[in-house]
Amino acid sequence: MSFLFSAIDDFNNGVVLTTRPLRPGELFEVRLDRLVRKWAGSVEIGVTTHNPVTLQYPSTMTNVRSGTWMMTGNGIIHNGQTVIDEYGLNLDKLEVRARFLIWALNDDL
Repeated sequence: MSFLFSAIDDFNNGVVLTTRPLRPGELFEVRLDRLVRKWAGSVEIGVTTHNPVTLQYPSTMTNVRSGTWMMTGNGIIHNGQTVIDEYGLNLDKLEVRARFLIWALNDDL
């Protein structure tokens, strides 16, 4: 399920959610098929407890203040607040065909 405007005209509004919750222990793969180089920003990826049917889609998930963990650049954000500044691979460096996994360890956020 997604809510996407034109990536050429606006650097936000590319929020995409699965159509169902991830099961504990499930791996979820994300692959980048295209990138817009016009903007200086990153892919952001994470998990949320929010239902995609009832969520009022924000322009970016960094604006969600509850039930959300995500990575942006190489920082970790929990409920809209940065909790780790330098973590792992910098998502700003990803290229087309890059693949990465989300691993749902349990159902607690």
